[in-house]
Amino acid sequence: MTRKYSFFNNGENFVKIIQRILGSEFIQSDMDEGIEFFHKDGHRIMMLVDSETELKVVFDVPIPDIHRLTHTIRHVGGEKDGVHSHWIYEGSSIEDIITLTEIAIENFKEHHQ
Repeated sequence: MTRKYSFFNNGENFVKIIQRILGSEFIQSDMDEGIEFFHKDGHRIMMLVDSETELKVVFDVPIPDIHRLTHTIRHVGGEKDGVHSHWIYEGSSIEDIITLTEIAIENFKEHHQ
């Protein structure tokens, strides 16, 4: 059964736009809370969080600080396990998300190639 996502009433068209920007090197994975995008090497670049009230995207690579963006730092496990940062956009602008996704791809390539 295919899950139906709202994505602030943009549905599957929103997913198609993001997948087209990311290209064939990134594979989508459906989850209960949204859709994750992984590089073919297994590293996650971003997640679209399903919401009816806003567009919410969690980036796993650095992106510029813009209005409606928060940066979270999460410590995982012990001292040796490290720190995971996420940049979270919450708003209503698909154009902002497109721009941030393009920047995220460039930053991903810098950190993972």
